[in-house]
Amino acid sequence: LAASSSSQMHVWCTRDALWASLNKAMAPYPTYMGYQRLQSDAFAGYGTQLARSGDMSGAAEALGAAVRQYPANDRAQFMLAGVFASRATESPIERDRAVVAYRRALELAPHNARAHFNLGTLLQFQGDWTSAAEAFEQSAKLHTHRHGESHEEA
Repeated sequence: LAASSSSQMHVWCTRDALWASLNKAMAPYPTYMGYQRLQSDAFAGYGTQLARSGDMSGAAEALGAAVRQYPANDRAQFMLAGVFASRATESPIERDRAVVAYRRALELAPHNARAHFNLGTLLQFQGDWTSAAEAFEQSAKLHTHRHGESHEEA
């Protein structure tokens, strides 16, 4: 569908059309490391926008492509874990996928306090209290270190 104004034309298209355009735009780039990261970031950005619009299936597809394109993209891995976690109450499979994705994100970026916290929440939901407590402790430790605060009583 197209809508025009007096000064410019706006084109509205479907997720599939945007996905095809993104794939087409990225196709000519060589696959060496610098461009792999660039392509991965493009897919991750698209996935983030889809997630913000509520299209979690599309977001998972785009973020999955970002991770496949450049597996060391910790930001894309973290966002993919978040998409899986958003559907964790709907399905144990999604919850398991979220746990795996957060663990992978933490392998790539072990100082991500939010990933530790989110992982702890999922583990608690699964009933793995020991691992959940460890994740929460690590999150608190990283948060305290990052913000220079101590929550211990003197």
